[in-house]
Parts: sequence; C-alpha cells; structure tokens
Amino acid sequence: MLTALDPRHVRLAPSPFAAARDRNADWLLALDPKRLLHGFYKNAGLPTEGDIYGGWEQQSLAGHSLGHYLSACVRLAAEGDVRFTEIVALILSELKRCQDARQDYFIGGMPEADRVFGELREGIVRARNFDLNDCWVPWYNLHKLFAGLLDAAKLLESPLAFDLVYKLGHWTAEVTANLDDASWQAMLSCEFGGMSESFAELYARTDEEPFLELAEKFYHRVVLDPLAAGIDCLPGLHGNTQIPKIIGCARLYEVTGDEKYKKIAENFWRFVVESHSYVIGGHGSNEHFGPAGELAQRLTHSTCETCNSYNMHKLTEHLFCWEPKAEYADFAERVRINHILASQNPETGMVCYFVSLLSGHFKHYSTPEDSFWCCVGTGWENHTRYGDGVFFEDAANTTLYVTQFLSCSCVAPEQMVGLTLATAFPQGSAVTLQIATHELSVPFTLKLRQPGWLSTPLALSLNGSPVSAEQTPDGFLTLTRTWREDDRITFEIPLPARHEALLGAPDKLALLHGPVVLAADLGAAPPPGDADGGEPFNAQIPPAPVLLDPETCKFEREVALVPFYQLHGRRQAVYFDRFSESAWAEQEATYRATEAGEHAQRTKLLDTFWPNQMQPERDHNFTGEGYLGGERSAWKFRQAGRGGWFVFTLRTLPDSPMELVCTWGPPQESDVAFTVEVEGVPVARPQLTVERHRHLHETYPLPEALTQGKESITVRVLGESAPLFLAKLQKHLQ
Repeated sequence: MLTALDPRHVRLAPSPFAAARDRNADWLLALDPKRLLHGFYKNAGLPTEGDIYGGWEQQSLAGHSLGHYLSACVRLAAEGDVRFTEIVALILSELKRCQDARQDYFIGGMPEADRVFGELREGIVRARNFDLNDCWVPWYNLHKLFAGLLDAAKLLESPLAFDLVYKLGHWTAEVTANLDDASWQAMLSCEFGGMSESFAELYARTDEEPFLELAEKFYHRVVLDPLAAGIDCLPGLHGNTQIPKIIGCARLYEVTGDEKYKKIAENFWRFVVESHSYVIGGHGSNEHFGPAGELAQRLTHSTCETCNSYNMHKLTEHLFCWEPKAEYADFAERVRINHILASQNPETGMVCYFVSLLSGHFKHYSTPEDSFWCCVGTGWENHTRYGDGVFFEDAANTTLYVTQFLSCSCVAPEQMVGLTLATAFPQGSAVTLQIATHELSVPFTLKLRQPGWLSTPLALSLNGSPVSAEQTPDGFLTLTRTWREDDRITFEIPLPARHEALLGAPDKLALLHGPVVLAADLGAAPPPGDADGGEPFNAQIPPAPVLLDPETCKFEREVALVPFYQLHGRRQAVYFDRFSESAWAEQEATYRATEAGEHAQRTKLLDTFWPNQMQPERDHNFTGEGYLGGERSAWKFRQAGRGGWFVFTLRTLPDSPMELVCTWGPPQESDVAFTVEVEGVPVARPQLTVERHRHLHETYPLPEALTQGKESITVRVLGESAPLFLAKLQKHLQ
C-alpha cells in the first residue's frame, strides 16, 4: 500500500494553483476566528466575542464553518506560514476553554445542542434526510470539527488538538450509548458527514476498540449494502451525503482489512466516475444523482456541487494508495483543474456552490461574510490542498510516484531525496524533474504517470540524453537506477485536441486540450448579486454555439475557446450540439426557435422550488403536517396525505404580474382533487386521475393583489394531493 507524501514536505511554486492558494489565504486571514466560535461560546456558557457571521452560520448549521476553517489554516500552517500557526493556536485554546467550561467534553456551535443530543442520550430519534431531532444535520456539523482537530493533531503534532478530539470522541460514545440498532439506522437517514472516517482515524491513532465500534456503527446499510453487492443505488440520492460515508468505508478497510469496505469504495467510485460524471469531473444536478448514464436532461444552472468534488478527490487518493493505477490520478487531475480550480474567482478568492454547465450560464460566487455554505468550507480546504496527491511512496521506501504535473517541490525523508517539478502545465507542455540527493548516490525507483488521454508514451530524457522507461500496466513509466545530485528528467507533454460526449447524448460534445476542458466565451455575465445563481429578468442569453466539426473545432460562427478554469465573470458553454453542415442548414431555424423559447422561459423565471431536496426546502421555508416524500425515476416529490398539508415560500416581484407553475405526478392509488392556495387565497383546484394522467404541468396566473408590494409569497397545498415534483414562480407575460 502506498502513502501520500506528508503535506509538510511539499511546497508549491508559482503557478495558477499557488495563486489560488494565496487568494484563499487572503480570505482566511480577513475572517475573525472568534466570530466563527460564536456558537461554541454560547454552548459553553461563555461570553461571545463579536457578532455571528451571516448566511448558513445564522441557521441551525451554525458552527460548521469553524472545522473547515481550522483544517484550511492547519494546511497553511503546515507549509510554514506562521500567521496560520497563530490562528490555529488561538482556536485550539478557545476550544479548550469551551470544553473545560462544560465539563462533559462536548464542544460545538449549533443552537439547541443540549436539547438535540440530550434527546439522543435518551434514545429519542426523529430523523429525516437533513434534520435530526429538529436540527440541521448535527453529526455532519460535528464531523467538520472532528476533522479539523484530527488535522491539527497530525500535521502540527498538537497534543492539545488530540486531547480535544479524544474527549469529544468519548462524549459521542456516551451520547449514543442508549441507541439500539434500529435507532442507529434511523438516525443515519439524516446526513452525518464523515463521522465513520473520524472514528476510524481515532481508532488508528489509539487502538481503542470503542472508537472502532463507533466507526462501524456509523454504517448506513440502506446505501452501503447495495454498493457492497455491486448495485448502483445512487439515482435520486443526495450526492454529498453519500461520499463521506464511502470515505469512512475506505478508512475502515485500511484499519481492519475487511474487503467489504474496499468493495464499497471501489464500486462507488466507478459508478460515479463512469455513469454519473460530467466532463469537468463533477457530478449531480440540484445536489442529486440522476439515472445512470443519462445526463442529457441534467445540464442545469445547478450542476456539479463543489463539495462533491472535494470529497471525490479525497476518496480517489485512498483508492490510488491501495492500487496505484494511472486512471485514478487521471481523474484527480481532471477534477483538480476543471472543477476545483475553476470554482474559485481568481480576483476575489470567492468560490462557487454549483459550477453550472448550462449553455449561456455563468459562475455564481459566494460573498466574504454572508454565505458560509458547505461549499465555502470545502472551498477553503480545496485551495490549500493542491500539493496533496502529487507524490506517493511505497511501504518499502524504495519507490516514488509522481502523479500530477504542477510546479512544486518535495522532500522524501525516508529515501533521503528531494524532487523539484518545474512546468507551466497545463498552460505549457515542458516538464523538468530535478533530483536532489545531497551529494549521495541513492538507488530508488521513480514512476511517472503516463496520462490516459495520451495515445503515445512520453519521451523522457535524462540529463539531456533520451532514456528508455518501462511502461507498466498500471499506467506509469518506470525508471530504476542509482540517482545522483542534480539528475534531471525532461519531457514534453503533448496537449492533443480531443472531445468527449455527454453521457447519454452522443451528439453533445465537450472539447478538451489535453486534460483541460475548453469553454466558449459568450460575453459578460450579469453583475454579482443580480441573478443569485439564476437569470435576471429580460436577460439576453446568447445563442449556443453549434459544433460542425469536432476534429477542427469548427463552429457555425466564430467562437472564442478558453480553458474553463480561466473563465470568470463570463457567460459560457461547455457542451456543444454537433450537426453535420447539411443537417445544420436544414435544422437551424427550428433549433434556434426552440432555443429562443427555452431562453424566454429562463429569463422570466424568478424562483424555483424542488421539493424533498435539502437546500431548496430550507431556502423556501418548507413545512407542513401529514405530508409524504418520495421519488420516481430519480425525481423527488412531496405529497399531502388525507387531511394533510404543506407550505413553502417563493420569491416574487412587488410590481409585476406573476404566475405559479406546478409539475404534478400521477396519483398511484386513487383519483385526487385538492387545493392550491397563495397567500391564503385558493388559486387552483387540480384534479388528477390514476389512469389519464402521467405528468401534468399547470400554470396558475396570480391576481396582482397577491404579490403587490411583496418580496415573497406563501404557497400551500391542502388535502390529499398528487405528488408535487416542481414549483416555479415566473413573470406573467400577457
């Protein structure tokens, strides 16, 4: 089994990756750790210092950002940046104050923590996908703190960090002691992050069986058992809820040797990468997996949640350590360049929640102090981790792997050598790898990744002369020799023009230059804040470029192609419909007419509510009584039962006529008739029959009195209803 080289021994050199790290560091330094500790102080009965931050930090997920922030600061401190060493020391000392003040070992920032965990201590579990005992994902929240403390204990060798997390681990054991197996599985239906990984890590560091028992109790059978059996159970599931569970299985395999955990991780990775991923390496639309191999209808403004790629990158590193195949490193390269690097605004350091692949759309970024989404937290970590997964060493300390090509250097203490990579890749193709042996002669094997997107082997030179390297089945070029000071390997990485089809749509293509996804620059995006991730009213969405010849990148008009990771503040297209020139001549008018209709819909849309999905339901204040949730064909829905109801809010315009558009599914057992109210006023009474209706899209024009002078409206569904798959509020064009 391989080991990734310790991040403390890797240093980035000037490059787009180092620039992203530096912009991220500026943001981290501008934040006040004591404001991030606000909820921790309150739960400890201590005075707060400064106002709580905005966004998600003001909701019941308060405190989640601190763990991410701690992990990011630890990474930068491990590189020797004393500014972050001081921040980490401050956070740890304040967390100790909080833990000591409580005397039960708990530390956490979520509101009502004592009630939530007090009920668990009594065996009380009320769980939905993202709520546990009426709190937003409390275990997910705590996992961020576990991870940050474990990072500090490992990378900074902090005994205080370990003492804090060790005690927090024992608090967890005490809180969950009265839960039977059924209660555990019910609890795990609510997203719990990487709790299994954290306890597997605590077990690895302490050899204490209670920690292993907890790691194995955080095993969600309804998802993980099918994966162990090789079944793709992902369609319809929330993406980032699942990946940390799989990382937990990966760590459990490493500490127990149980092959079941290995199978789960390998099967999941292959399902995601081969059947659910877009060209940039990300996956999911509206945070969820769809049908395997079918992405044609899933190019939306909410593709590719960035958290998911953060976690897939982590999982990939585990798999590579078990079986060092170049395909794992190829995927890591794809997602590192085309999703993670592409998700940061290089001017401000702000990050994306979703990275949209909808033609004509644009990247929407966080704000410095009023977002604090999950993808802000993983974004902070993403841009401190570019040195991860570049260099690996084997257990015998006789082989070094170089898996990524970016300007950086490392020291491998066990081999007594250093490596320096100098390259402009992916902007340039030349690579120099210089060996430092400190005047010694050091025998070891060097393995360089042969990119899977190249059809010919890399041509290597050693000290200016061609050298033969064995290409092994794992996809690496292997050089075994006695190395000397200043030995240099040089090579060029060709960057071929190539294309990849969208899964399920062979004539919708993405263009690449080597590993780099290219995008069409379609003009300026709306100013920040105008669209909130969607389209402003009456926006002019440019027509999509149509690809006539992918081999020559010929379009029906002149198109500027640029690396997707470099495109910011611009409208973009990543996937292009392919036509032959004759077919385009015949179908252009029809194609553009259809496109114009779609654009008109996009620009009159104000708000969209996706039922039974975590973030949309929180954003739209969903609540109710006697309602159900489910999914059909990977589409989620809410449905009021007999005597039940549910309600949600939609943003509106105070001075424009509006209309409500609902997509209803067919009732399954009996015909239904129910009421839709807006602001307490009935606006529709849909009637659906079991036999006649498949899906029904209904538009309800709203009286102006219901929206006049308002910024939001309340929609209520009453009575035994059909399943609601989607609700939209849009401008009514008369």
